[in-house]
Formats: sequence, structure tokens, C-alpha cells
Amino acid sequence: MKRALRQHLHLAVPNVLSNLTVPLAGLVDTVLLGHQETADPLSGVALAGAIFSFLYWGFAFLRMSTTGLTSNSVGADEEEETSALFFRSFLLGVGLGLLILLCRPVIEWVSFQLLQGSPEVEAQGALYFRARVLGAPAVLGLMAINGWLLGRLLSRHVLLLSVVQNFLIVALDYLFIWRLGWGAQGAGYATAASDILSFLFGLFLVWKSWGRLPRFSWPSLANPEKLASLMSLNGQIFVRSFFLILTVTSFTNISAWLGEEVVAANAVLLQLLLFCAYFVDGYAYALESLAGKAAGAQRWGEVTTQLRVALGTTTITTLLFAAGFTLFAKSLLARMTAHQNINELAFHLLPYFLAALVAGSYAYLYDGLCIGLTRGTDMRTSVLTGTLLGFLPFALWSIASRSPERLWMGYFAFVALRAVVLAYLGEGFVRRKVMEQQCSVT
Repeated sequence: MKRALRQHLHLAVPNVLSNLTVPLAGLVDTVLLGHQETADPLSGVALAGAIFSFLYWGFAFLRMSTTGLTSNSVGADEEEETSALFFRSFLLGVGLGLLILLCRPVIEWVSFQLLQGSPEVEAQGALYFRARVLGAPAVLGLMAINGWLLGRLLSRHVLLLSVVQNFLIVALDYLFIWRLGWGAQGAGYATAASDILSFLFGLFLVWKSWGRLPRFSWPSLANPEKLASLMSLNGQIFVRSFFLILTVTSFTNISAWLGEEVVAANAVLLQLLLFCAYFVDGYAYALESLAGKAAGAQRWGEVTTQLRVALGTTTITTLLFAAGFTLFAKSLLARMTAHQNINELAFHLLPYFLAALVAGSYAYLYDGLCIGLTRGTDMRTSVLTGTLLGFLPFALWSIASRSPERLWMGYFAFVALRAVVLAYLGEGFVRRKVMEQQCSVT
């Protein structure tokens, strides 16, 4: 168990640090744009940023499937397949990014038809969109690079790549927004340039870590069975991501319908949830890599051990966050917004927030287990169950009764059902594999 804990922390700590560099860059973006002559650039970037959140989150399967399949091939000592997986995912990511570039006029038109904003804000958002979208092939290529590095248990490479990427965003934001005064367009160019430069640096890290792996090979790359496996897993994760985005977006839209105070209070609480998720995702990423490698080597008892270690670190971290929010909620909320009525509503909703925080942590972790085991069907089933049986009934009830409390009940039901279904299916699969091995030995 001690060895498993050391392995877990060796991967989890760099993953957590890597995740925490992301909000820092977003904070700098907000501060620099917030000091422009008008609020239009900041509002425009927020509006257009929603397009990229939806767009890129939908392609998250590139990172997840690559991590799971690569860790399996590393555990099985299949060097040729490990090599081929990089090229398959990398070429797929860059290809999809080029398709986004090709379709960018259509994406822009449809997106701004759906989004709501004043003409001035939409004009700034369009400038940001046209600049940032230039980095789309690099963004999706980076997802494949990060997934492959994580699958090979190279989390320190991922940390270095994340630090470089976010340092570039901060530096280029300062140059383009503050020094050159390019506003929202400058923020878009800064992000696109940092994505492209980080993409090139990621390729360098892949080259440096390649070692004795076989070089590019068309026969191994085009293996029909392996290609079918990759595309099937990607499809299952895409459905999972789509319903996850749909639920979170619906939560925000219903919050806005319930009133300005509700949407503001919920936005503050969701930001706190997101901050906690950065920590737990670090543990989940470590579990993906270690459980995937053990599964590839058919060491199913080790998968169980790694899961128990990850459950321990997740539980301790989640309880510390929950205790901290319980004790210091009022002072923390007061620092996040100066509006007393919003703070009071957020504090009133705190019990629902805490329930969602705890349940969500286990949903993230078991997601990591299923990624490592390449159980895409389990991930898809959990989100469909959480959305249709958990969130939807409470969301409709909250609309009928105009109740923010019931909306949070729906969010809690969503993440809790995800956690329960993932735990039941994921642990059940591992338990069957352990029993099969024990039977074969006896």
C-alpha cells in the first residue's frame, strides 16, 4: 500500500499543480481586460469564451481515450501499439482542428445567433473568436499529446507543458492587451499564439521522451481493429461529454431565468466547485494512468489497490475543502463579491453546494478509473442516468416553483447518480477480473 501511495502522489502532485496553473491565466486575462476603457472587451471575451468552452470540451475524448489506451499498452508492454496510438490520436486531433478552421465562418454565425449580447459586446466577441480560433489545430493536437504523456505516466512533462502554456498566455496577454491596446482581439491572439507555441513545445517533449519506441509505421497506424477500438471509445466519451455540457449549461441558463441574484450567486459557487475539481482531477488523472497500466498488465489486484489509495486522498482533500467552506464561507464570499444580497443567497445555498462538492469529487475520481480501464460505455451510462433521472426532474421542478434550492438538488442528484453508477459498474468490472484471475490460478 505504501508503494502504491508513493506512485499515486508522484503522479497526482504534478497533475494538481498543472491544473492550478489554468485559473491563474484566466485571472490575468480578466484583470487586464477589466481595466480597459469600457467593459465591452471583457464581456465580449466572456461571451465568445463560452463558444470555445463548448467546442473544445466536446473534443475532450482526444485526451481521455488516449490516456486510457496508452496506459493499457504500456502495461501490456506493447511498444509498437504505444507508438501507433500517439500518431492515431495526434493526427485525429490536428485533423479535427483543421476542420474547425475550415468551418469557422459557420460556427461563428450559428454561435452568435444563439448567444445573447449587445451589438458592442457581440462585436468584441467576434474579434476574440476570429483571433483565438486560429489555434484550434494546436489545441486539439495538444489534447492528444497530453493524453499520451499521461498514459506513459509522464505527469511532470504535462506539468512543464502546462506551466509553459499558461506563462505564455500571461506574457502575451500583457503584450497584446496592456502594451499594444488590442483589447479582446489581443486576448484572442495571445491565447492562439500560446496554444501554437505550446503545441510545438509538446511535440519536443514527445520527441525527448520517445526512447526506444518504434518510429512511425503505416501498417500499425492503420490497424483496422485498433482504429475501430479508438473510434468506438471516442464516440462513447463524446456522448458523455455532450450530456455533461448540456447539464452544466442548462444549470446556468435556468439560474439566469430565476433572476440576476440567483445566476450571480450560482456563478460564485460554481467557481468554487471548479477550483476544488482541479485538485480532485489531479488524483483522477493519476488513477487513469496507474490503473490503466495495471489493467494492461493484467494485474487486477493492483488496480484495486490504486483505487483505494485514490479514494483515500480524494476523501481527505474533499473533507478539508468542505470543512474550510463551512468555517470560512461568509468571509470567503465577501471577498468574491461586494454585493450583500448575492452573498446572503450563496450562503443560504451552501448546504446544497457542499453536498454537490462531496458527490462530485467521487464522480470525477470514478470517471478516472473508467478512463484507465477504457470503459467508455460506463461513462456514457452514468451521465445519461445522472442527466435524465437526476438533473432533469429537479430542473423542471425548480422552474415550476422558481426555486434555486431545487435547482441545486438537481445538480447534486446529477453528480451523485454519476458517482454511484460509475462506482457500481467500474468496481464491479474490476472485481470480476480479480475473481477470474483467482479462479484461473486455483
